[in-house]
Amino acid sequence: MLLNPAAASVLGMASFLLCGPARSDSATVSETPTARKDFIALIGDEGVQWQVPPGAIKLSVLAVGGGGGGAPGLGNAGGGGGAGGLVYVDDYLKKFNARPSDSIEVRVGMPGPIVSMTQGRRGLPGSNTVFGKIVALGGGGGGRGQNLEAVHHASSGGSAGGGTMWTNIPVALQPAESGIGIGFGHNGGGAVGGGGGGAGGPGTLAGKGGGGIGLQGIPQDLYIDKKTGFVTADFDATNSAYYSLMFRDLFGSGIGEDGWFAGGGAYNAPGSKDRGGCGGGSAWDAMPHTGGGGGGSTHGYQGGRPGIGGSGVVLVRYQFADGSAKVQGWARVQPDDFLSMRILREPDFLTRESKYEAALESLDKQKNLDKLPEEVRVTVLRAYGQIYLGQGREIEALARFKEALELEKNDNQARVDQFKGKSK
Repeated sequence: MLLNPAAASVLGMASFLLCGPARSDSATVSETPTARKDFIALIGDEGVQWQVPPGAIKLSVLAVGGGGGGAPGLGNAGGGGGAGGLVYVDDYLKKFNARPSDSIEVRVGMPGPIVSMTQGRRGLPGSNTVFGKIVALGGGGGGRGQNLEAVHHASSGGSAGGGTMWTNIPVALQPAESGIGIGFGHNGGGAVGGGGGGAGGPGTLAGKGGGGIGLQGIPQDLYIDKKTGFVTADFDATNSAYYSLMFRDLFGSGIGEDGWFAGGGAYNAPGSKDRGGCGGGSAWDAMPHTGGGGGGSTHGYQGGRPGIGGSGVVLVRYQFADGSAKVQGWARVQPDDFLSMRILREPDFLTRESKYEAALESLDKQKNLDKLPEEVRVTVLRAYGQIYLGQGREIEALARFKEALELEKNDNQARVDQFKGKSK
């Protein structure tokens, strides 16, 4: 089932600052993929068949897997989710002997979903993105804080989730050059609260920076390790001079996080300076349509709720013999997740900086709270509770947390009833 791109654009626009050394998790860009007319928005986990346009002589393809979800903490920090694997193929037709009018399967990776504190497990991985013979792996889930059992360790993926213990350093699985194109993925940071890996670099330890940086283009061969395919340590991902091509130049504006994709998730806690990696990674919910990793949480902060990963994306630029070219993209619709990220990104950043008055002012700008989807209202109510706690307003905080808990029960019951109705 397809959603008309014009209808998809009513989901709203994200707003993040340009990615770079000065970027923070409160930053904003002007567009999202579903606001572009050349994007098709997919609903659920379905795929579609796309026919290569007649007369096309070249297909340049970028595919990013769904980002991994962050992990809940238990007395300590949960790790950030790993970014989805990033794969670029310069000429799909030539590489795979494809022809105009061939039918190609397109499937966009789902993000790693929320894991609650009571579920007692690590963050969940994102799912794979597929374009024909290209497979961009989903990002690994973050590791649950302070738990030695292997079942709670961060998982590997396109880029790996942030680790739980020093002995658990998750590894990236995205093939660097395995016949499908140039692939990118990096390891997660080891130890409690480690950041998830990004396409452009590994995650770091808690307090050391956060999620691994993503990519805004394809690095020159000089900066790719020939044995591993990973970007070398001396590569500066924020400097355009280090790239042989830039995604924005190839596919246009309004993509990713200002042209960045696949940043790792970071540890989220009061006063933490860790940041998600450029490319949609976050210490909270990752940015949709980037493959970024979600943030890991700590017990007692924001209700212990970790961040959702960012959905994946597929971008295709097809060229004709006369030199003209067009772009086609596919993105996953995440209305509830997107609203949550858009409303809470700035208040959450301010809360972590202990700027409670400013956080409350930012959150109060949201009108018609009662008209939001219940899942989003739950998240907003918890954010209010956390701000009130920081201000020492315990009674008001408790009231908000109780209201969120009651709404969550109702929402879960509604989903159960809906499932039972469909199964009859």
